Amino acid sequence: EAYLNPSDLVHGKIAAGSSRVRAARL
Repeated sequence: EAYLNPSDLVHGKIAAGSSRVRAARL
């Protein structure tokens, strides 16, 4: 389904944020 759950969006934002933090630390 194309519909995304709010929790999925939150997890996506957290994943993107963590990846950015890891890149910044490197």
